[in-house]
Amino acid sequence: MPSDLETLIRVVLTEQAERAPHRATVLAGLRWARGRRPHRRLAVVAACVAVGLAAIGVPIGLHLTTQPLLAGSQVLHVQQPDIPLPYRVTYLPAGYVASMRVATATDLAQVWEPAGQGEVGGVPHQSDSFVQLDIFSAAAGDLAQTLSASDAPKADISGVQGYVTDDTSESDTGATLTGTTATWVPRRGVTLELTVRDIPDSYDVALRVARSVVTGGIDVIAQPVSFGDLPAGYSDELEIQGTSPSRWTVSRTATGANHDLAITAIWSTAEPGLDDRTTATVQGQQGWYGTPTASPATKGVVVALDGHWLTVTMPPSTDLATLTRTANGVSVFPNVGFPWLGR
Repeated sequence: MPSDLETLIRVVLTEQAERAPHRATVLAGLRWARGRRPHRRLAVVAACVAVGLAAIGVPIGLHLTTQPLLAGSQVLHVQQPDIPLPYRVTYLPAGYVASMRVATATDLAQVWEPAGQGEVGGVPHQSDSFVQLDIFSAAAGDLAQTLSASDAPKADISGVQGYVTDDTSESDTGATLTGTTATWVPRRGVTLELTVRDIPDSYDVALRVARSVVTGGIDVIAQPVSFGDLPAGYSDELEIQGTSPSRWTVSRTATGANHDLAITAIWSTAEPGLDDRTTATVQGQQGWYGTPTASPATKGVVVALDGHWLTVTMPPSTDLATLTRTANGVSVFPNVGFPWLGR
């Protein structure tokens, strides 16, 4: 259940974020390869207005908004630029390694999980234990003023007044998980959140990791997949997850303003399962059309490209011609690597 602080933050930011999808809603749609298990990590604070990170040279939305092309127009295979990560952690609990990076129009997220937890379809099992750093773009001053006026416990985070709250959640098995979230505003228009879950002494760990966050570094979120032919008004979100630089899955999901149609492109080192499949020509090669094994609520086409697998899924009512046309508009860039995974 959300804490009182989380509820308060949502109330303040709702009016500013009415048109922005909540990142938990968006990311839940990316996980058909995991059987759509409930995603509990990225569900702490409501989405914020995308204005703040431009002030520090990170216009998140500019990197993620695909320019729509007219049906039948030529797809330009141009790789979108890497998205820089302006903040990084310099301390993590022993044994935690990088497992995920996410970019939406309003949030950049980095996630670390225990090493050696195994994988499904080339991506790590969703662990109940994790450390996550979110970089939010937020309306300048609003969140800081709200937190200051609340009764949230206060703490010094690298010379800035922060707020540290304990909360509980429920695992997939019904077990109660405890965690801590540290929230602070290091500069006008930018909000950082450091969340730890299912880690002993979570309050102390959250503070230590939060105080280790510094600016700078060379880490990025690379963009190896991009859409081409999309309906007007669509925006997309990117997720990279894996267990090592050689075992990973990239998911890019595009949704309209009403979330009535989701298009997901999945670029992976692992072959996806596809039920009731028939042959189909995708990107000039023989592929397959059918129902993703772990996501019977969609239809998908799958094709092997440059040693990896491209899957494009849409709602089950989508016909093969539309799916194929959309898949033909997806660009992939096999030379992009993820050296940070598992480290």
